[in-house]
Amino acid sequence: MSSLRADAIREKPLQICWEDAFDRYWDTDELQCVEVICCDNCGHMNVVEFGEAECSKCGHEALTAEGPMMNYFYPLPKYIGTAHKLAEEIGAVCLCAVDHPELGMGLALTGGGMDLSWEICAGYVAAGYLPPTHFSNLPVFAQELDEENKLVLFAMKESLEVEANWCKNRLGNFRDTQKAIYGRHQKAVERKRLKAG
Repeated sequence: MSSLRADAIREKPLQICWEDAFDRYWDTDELQCVEVICCDNCGHMNVVEFGEAECSKCGHEALTAEGPMMNYFYPLPKYIGTAHKLAEEIGAVCLCAVDHPELGMGLALTGGGMDLSWEICAGYVAAGYLPPTHFSNLPVFAQELDEENKLVLFAMKESLEVEANWCKNRLGNFRDTQKAIYGRHQKAVERKRLKAG
């Protein structure tokens, strides 16, 4: 688990209007949305950019990558790689890999309708990140305790422990600062008293 990066622990979803983003970048290659789609005909997993494509194995033409559906972007800070590589890492789930010219690399939901925190966290883990603690209140659905869900639970626990340690260190630093400020103030009060006396 320690091989997962802690860069995304404090990330929060960014609200974005995908329709506006596509309008703005439609004629450029700057905005990439890539997802893995399973071919209905042969079962092959295909990495597909936004739009329609055919299966790279059997040529079946019914593959459609619809791209982001919900108006949120889930940042992956300091991600090293392409949107295609990220899509392969997260696999055929309800997420797509997005390389946004202003926001950088991240994830976006390709569907919705319920709380998809488990899937978002699994996407972060598959991409090599500890999931953001923003999603720590994971819903208790009829989740099976399969290997992926166990991994999400362990990763979230580690995210919370890392953040707790960061907060503990920041509290220690704050107490040192507070002590120094009160000490300086006390010395100034003492000097004024001695001068007046």
